[in-house]
Amino acid sequence: MRAVRVRLAVGACLLLCVGWGPSRSNAIVKGPYVQNVTTVACTIMWELRSPDVGTVSYGTTADCPFEVGTTTPHTIHELALGGLTPDTVYYYRVSSGGVRSRMFTFRTAPTSHRPFRFVVYGDNRSYPAVHARIARLIKREEPDFVVHTGDLVNQGTVYDQWETEFFTPASCYLPYVPIFPTVGHHEQNAANYFRFFSLPPPERYYSFRWSNMEFFTYDCIRGGKELTDQIAWLEASLKASAAEWKAIWCHVPIYCAGGHGGSKSLRALVQPILDRVPVDLILAGDSHLFERTFGIARRSVPNAWPTIHITTGGGGAPLYKAGKGIWTATTRSVHHICSFHVDGQKLTMKAIDVDGRVFDTLSLDKSTPPDQIVYLEDIEASEATK
Repeated sequence: MRAVRVRLAVGACLLLCVGWGPSRSNAIVKGPYVQNVTTVACTIMWELRSPDVGTVSYGTTADCPFEVGTTTPHTIHELALGGLTPDTVYYYRVSSGGVRSRMFTFRTAPTSHRPFRFVVYGDNRSYPAVHARIARLIKREEPDFVVHTGDLVNQGTVYDQWETEFFTPASCYLPYVPIFPTVGHHEQNAANYFRFFSLPPPERYYSFRWSNMEFFTYDCIRGGKELTDQIAWLEASLKASAAEWKAIWCHVPIYCAGGHGGSKSLRALVQPILDRVPVDLILAGDSHLFERTFGIARRSVPNAWPTIHITTGGGGAPLYKAGKGIWTATTRSVHHICSFHVDGQKLTMKAIDVDGRVFDTLSLDKSTPPDQIVYLEDIEASEATK
C-alpha cells in the first residue's frame, strides 16, 4: 500500500511553495501525527476524508517559515522533513482540502548523550475508554518517544477500528511524540498497519537509536524463513551497534508466567543471541498484564550479560490472570504503562497503573549487572519437573 504515500525530503533552509485548489468540504480525519523522528529528520502524517493535496509548514519558530507539500492528491499523506537540527524543538501545522490544523511541536533526537524518557505499552485494543486514560498518562510523563508492543486494534483489517481504538484515544500525544510500534497478532498482517505508520525500513522489522540507547524490533508473528531471516538480521544489527544500552521489543514474550505464557520457540531463537551479545531489556506484550523478570543469563556462558524481560500488555485490552515463575521479580494484572528514564549509565523504570499509581520500579547501572540473576539452566530444570 506504499503507493498512496508521498515522501518529500527538504533541507531546513528550503522553502517550497505549492499551489493547490482547496476543497472546502474535505476534512482531516486522522492526525496530524509525527513519525520516525531522528536527529535530522521527521515524518508528518495525516489522513483526509477524500483525496487532496497537502502541505506541512514548519520551523523552529511559530511562524513556520518553511513548507513542503504534494502536487498529487492522496488521502493518506506522509511528508518527510529533512535537514533538521538535532535535539531541537520544531513547530508545525498541516493544510489540506481548505482545512488547516492547529499548531503542534516535536523535538528531534539528540546526538549527544543527554538524559531522555520513553514510555512502553501495548495491547490497547478493544476498550478505547481505557486506552484514552492510558494515553493521558503517557502525555503526563512527557516522553521523548513511545514504544508499542503490538495489538493496537482488535482487527487490523477493519479500517474503522484504527480510528476508534487507536488514533482517537491516543490523539492527546500522537501529534507531539513519535511512536515506534511492532506487529502483533491482532494487526492480522493488514495493509492498514503499514499505511498508517512510517517506520525505519523495512518497517516489519527495524531499529532506531536515541542518545546512547538503540532499540531493535522484529515481527515475531511470522514463521519459517521470514522469521529466521529476521533473527539473523537481529543478531547482526546487535553486534554492529555501538550504543551503550540495547533493548529488543516484539509482541510475544520469551518469559511470562501469566496470560498466554512465554514462547519457548522464540527462546530457542533469541537466547543464543543473548549468549553472545549483551542486551539489557526485552520488552513484549501479548499477555494483558505486567510482569518483570530478574536478570536472566546462561550459567554455562562466561560473562553472559543478564537480560531483564518485561511483559507490558496492559494498554486497555481485557486483563489476564498473572502468574509467577522462578524468573518473576514482580507481576500484576492491571492496565498500565512503563515509563523509562535514561541518564548516561543509569536507567530507571516505573510501572504506573491506569489511576496513576506507581506499583513497580527498576534501577539499573550499566557498569554492573543486575543485582538478582536467575540462570537459564535452573529455569529449564524447573520446567522439566512440570
